[in-house]
Amino acid sequence: MTAAHRVRPWGAVFVLVSALAASMSCSSLHALQSADSIVPVLVSLQHWTPFFWQQDRFGMLVPLVAMPLRDPLVNLAVQGWLMTGAALLAPFLVTRLLVHDSRLCLAAGALANMLLLLLVSDDVRFDWFVVQPYALSIALAAAGLIAVEHRARTAPLVAALLMLLAARPFAQPSVPEIAFDSVPDSLKLPPGMNFGQVSGVAVNSKGHVFVFTRSNSADGPAYAPSAAQLLEFGAKGEFLREIGKGLYAWSFAHPCASTRTTTSGPSTKART
Repeated sequence: MTAAHRVRPWGAVFVLVSALAASMSCSSLHALQSADSIVPVLVSLQHWTPFFWQQDRFGMLVPLVAMPLRDPLVNLAVQGWLMTGAALLAPFLVTRLLVHDSRLCLAAGALANMLLLLLVSDDVRFDWFVVQPYALSIALAAAGLIAVEHRARTAPLVAALLMLLAARPFAQPSVPEIAFDSVPDSLKLPPGMNFGQVSGVAVNSKGHVFVFTRSNSADGPAYAPSAAQLLEFGAKGEFLREIGKGLYAWSFAHPCASTRTTTSGPSTKART
């Protein structure tokens, strides 16, 4: 098979994938967008960082590419299109690594995507095609390995770049060590209560400690609103109160405001 014949079906795949990704970006699939899933749009428009805000795992390659698009809705749609296109390409590229028969690659990739579109639940489909970076990394890594097979002089450079981009969502930079002194049982909980998973801690100007936790001591299993608790402790570690009991819609870290009094009146400084 000549090079022209090998390229032609893959060109058709790219065109079809691009069109399908565009259609999916305008579909009801995006009804599952949430406060977390639109953070990449804010990263792209307000303050781009190499990784998802306050994390060291998920890379922000797609928000970087979409940065010139300043309209929030357009930025969201283009980011979704890029992520969905990568997810649709991933099965084709992985199959291409295993076999060199173009017809088999196209059939296997099409079948894998069909199963993903028809059989999995909406939330799993949204995670794979839109919000999670795994499909993008798989597609970039597979493309890098395929590029290695070519004899062109630029092939190693292209392969290295693709592999580097694929690794970015999973790269974890070194974290500086923070010196501390351990004080066992510094916070005193009431009987029958435990911390469980602590996802946020803050201290205000009075030395009060606020702990946002997910535990099974909130009258329910350790997930969702029944597990979310915001607890306040005094400066000496004594338990003061639970704030907003039963009012939280989900179990994620909570911002805390630190208030102090000055000669000109009270002022508030937000801390997260």
